[in-house]
Amino acid sequence: MINKFIQIPYFVMFFVFSALFVFFGTFFFGIGVLFLPVFVLIDFGVFLSTLIPEELCTLKLIMLRRMSGIRALRYLVGNAIYIVDIILSVKIYDEYKKL
Repeated sequence: MINKFIQIPYFVMFFVFSALFVFFGTFFFGIGVLFLPVFVLIDFGVFLSTLIPEELCTLKLIMLRRMSGIRALRYLVGNAIYIVDIILSVKIYDEYKKL
């Protein structure tokens, strides 16, 4: 949860920077689109750095029998969606702290 909140400003700045770079690079030089896959890979890598700990925490709650399978499945799927993952990270954090 803390990792996600720390990275929110990064995601916003990265999105703005990459969107501007691709727009102006394509408009003025015609090569901005070539950098789009690089930006997508960087963004996905940072997203995985917050996704994996949440998934592991959810799996640990399942193994400790603190969470039902259907609820855990909703958490696991929801953690892969932007914005929804922030809300779910707070809920998973609360569940984990109850241990």
